[in-house]
Amino acid sequence: MRTWRQWLELVVISLISAAACAVIISWGVDLLGLVPFKVLSTIITTNDTIGHIVGGILLLLIWDRVKAIGLYWREVMAPEDIARPIAPTIGALLLVIGGVVGWIVGAFLLPPAMAVPVGAIFVVATLVPLLLL
Repeated sequence: MRTWRQWLELVVISLISAAACAVIISWGVDLLGLVPFKVLSTIITTNDTIGHIVGGILLLLIWDRVKAIGLYWREVMAPEDIARPIAPTIGALLLVIGGVVGWIVGAFLLPPAMAVPVGAIFVVATLVPLLLL
């Protein structure tokens, strides 16, 4: 995390993963009738994205120590334990659609009554990549 490109990648990946998390949790909570999708998904996405960026800063501060004592994940895991994605391009595309597009559509474009039925499509699009990545 020493270049601007790496920081940009961190922010983009943080937003995608935060939105995917938010879509799944917010859809379930809205389905139960506890908190509206629009409110909770925006809170979770914002909170998780900020948390990931803070985590990146902390990683930058401890990286040399982690690497020096051999705790980098590629050094700890055996090569045969590192999974090979089945369809990485399709999986990543579905994750972006399910996460980011699902958050934007559900939180900003849909009326609240449509968030649960339409949100189910984005939840599926977010969960299918678990099988592909």
